[in-house]
Amino acid sequence: MNKHPLPIQVIPYSKARPLIKVGDGIGCRGGHIVSRAIRMFRGGAYDLSHWATIIRDTKIGISRRVKVFEFIGAGPRESYLSEAYCKDHGKLLWIPMNCTEEQQERMIDMAADLETMGTKYDHKTTFGAIFSSVLPFDVEKFNCSEGGWHLWSGSGRVPARTNKKNVLIAPVPGDVPVWADAPEIYELDMSA
Repeated sequence: MNKHPLPIQVIPYSKARPLIKVGDGIGCRGGHIVSRAIRMFRGGAYDLSHWATIIRDTKIGISRRVKVFEFIGAGPRESYLSEAYCKDHGKLLWIPMNCTEEQQERMIDMAADLETMGTKYDHKTTFGAIFSSVLPFDVEKFNCSEGGWHLWSGSGRVPARTNKKNVLIAPVPGDVPVWADAPEIYELDMSA
């Protein structure tokens, strides 16, 4: 596991877009008041306020557009990365995860199941993250990094983790790359 954050390289979105794959992570360093509060108390190693997982890349679907799966206050949603995402969530960090085709398919299925089940956003755990850098799972509710960690661990991309009471746990957004032992991290320049 990485003990220190990796250097962050800046890459134009136009160059990164065809390289982004299902299962990759998107970390956000938001500037809105709630995002700044999350970062101040529990931004983690990478000073992040939000986390999402790529659920569709340029090789999938008719539109050939990159889509993320994320948990927000209204619950799970899919968003096009190039449209609402950058203006809603501030600076974006792309974490390539080199998922296998089987892991990618599993994540797509899991995300669809979470949307179909009407999984709710976990406001209580999000507030609790102010006091702890580890988030206990509640399979009926997720916050952003719990949802992303659930997709990765459920697909076998990262090992599931438990606390001393054998309860599944997830990291706060800024620690997701560290827990996942991310091989590299890029800041997406969405204007290029």
